[in-house]
Amino acid sequence: MRSLLIVIFLLAAAGVRADDWQTRVDLLLQRGFNSLAEVDARDDRPALAEVEDAAAKAPDWRALRDFVVGRSLRRRKLLSQQLAGLKNHLTDAKTDLSNGEVLLLNHITGTDGVSRPWSLYLPPQTASYRSLPMLVALHGGVSRQNIHEEPVEVIKESPWFTLARAHGWVLLFPFGQQGATWWDNTGMAGIKHLIRTVKHHVNIDDNRVFLGGFSDGASGSFLHAMLTPDDFAAIVALNGHMGVGSLDGKLPLYAPNLAMTPVYAVTTDNDEYYPTRQMAPVIAMASRAGADIFYRQLQGGHDFAYHASEMPLVGQYLRRRQRNSLPDKIFWETGDAAFGACRWLQIAEIGPWSAADWHVDHNCILTDETINWGFAGIRGKEGITISRIDRGGYAEAVGLRCGDVLRRAGGCEISDSFSLKAAKETARCGEPFEFVVSRSGKRVRLPGILPQPEGWFLFRRDVPSAAIRAEKKGNEVVITGSRVAKLVLAVTPGHFDLARPVRVIFNGRVIHDEPVKPDPAVILSEYAANRDRKALPVARLVFNFADR
Repeated sequence: MRSLLIVIFLLAAAGVRADDWQTRVDLLLQRGFNSLAEVDARDDRPALAEVEDAAAKAPDWRALRDFVVGRSLRRRKLLSQQLAGLKNHLTDAKTDLSNGEVLLLNHITGTDGVSRPWSLYLPPQTASYRSLPMLVALHGGVSRQNIHEEPVEVIKESPWFTLARAHGWVLLFPFGQQGATWWDNTGMAGIKHLIRTVKHHVNIDDNRVFLGGFSDGASGSFLHAMLTPDDFAAIVALNGHMGVGSLDGKLPLYAPNLAMTPVYAVTTDNDEYYPTRQMAPVIAMASRAGADIFYRQLQGGHDFAYHASEMPLVGQYLRRRQRNSLPDKIFWETGDAAFGACRWLQIAEIGPWSAADWHVDHNCILTDETINWGFAGIRGKEGITISRIDRGGYAEAVGLRCGDVLRRAGGCEISDSFSLKAAKETARCGEPFEFVVSRSGKRVRLPGILPQPEGWFLFRRDVPSAAIRAEKKGNEVVITGSRVAKLVLAVTPGHFDLARPVRVIFNGRVIHDEPVKPDPAVILSEYAANRDRKALPVARLVFNFADR
């Protein structure tokens, strides 16, 4: 009897110690992710010393890895408790997961200290054991000064909401504005933090997170596929511009990176911003560079009028896509080491050397055929009265003056803004074009030749880039690098056999050929940073080539 009591005591004591390290890990992971309703992207992350201390308390690396991987399943009741006090904007009542779907309006304080709304749609059965796909939708017009006044109505009317609802997916819908666009530090940090926030609270399928958008949202989706692809299984870019993040955001983008994340892209023939005739050569260039793009050309302007017929096809495309978080082949290029990571490889430092022969730039020249006449006017009884002349514009060049009444433009009689738009559609860069105005009671002809279209490169090239090509076979990785000064390789169980040596060959030289020892601190720091259970490495190998 005494022996039995001793065993029970020892088991209980072991349980207390287990609870102690697990509680410590849980508290560390909770930091910065306490609330769905009020998120703060500025919250401090655990220091390395804290991570190492918490990881050291675990019995071994396997126990720690199993604990963090199973964490989201244990949080089902906590999710219900947190949602209980929030308003469900589908029912205008308090949230009750047992009753089905939920639409929340939350707020995030960005890295700039400004609070902005974001929305989260949770389909029925969110609190079940089943992991759910998640769609991240980026809206257009992100550079506007003000946030949408009725964000809930924007969500409810969004085709992305309809798509997520039809397929039973979680929908994450951030709101951006000038100063928090999809291609600046605040906007990009907000997207990343919100994805991790939802993963922290909801059982998301890490291999089925999709990113999509229309117009600026599509341009932002292109950007993230070429810069920060690791979260996404696929992206959808509808009426977007592949180079906006480079031209406006001044970020280094490279078309070959699109080989790592499949893209569903659509352009329309009469899009006044990004027409098919301008975007099709860009898509073709990216495809030649290795991009994985499914491309459709539709009729229409710069609007989402085709959503009823196209979104079901988008849904079918995404349902067939699953992230390959541990591919056997990787190509990645970056001009900024902050964006050097792709899947299990990372360019951590760029060297000052010449590029390798195979490291060539994939870019193209775009031409802007937009007609900008350079004036503003007010509609009157007889036509449009000119109220402003822009300095250096076509109107100034041909002699248009404030107070002139525009009666004719090209071959079109002008009476209102609609006839003016029709006249613009007939105009062509580099061709003769005439205004006819009423001035001081006289009819005056103002002939001229419209300016030639301007040209510029799709992607900025302000800094040199580094690139890697890697292929893994079994426990051997062969890497070819160009301008790579520092490289990091993440080792994940199942991807590598930890019982055997890992052999790494870089530019023809063996740089590693020995077993890899799992590090609990790496496991915990990786999960704390990314909340990714299906790409959770246990070790990182760091190689420096600066002294080559």
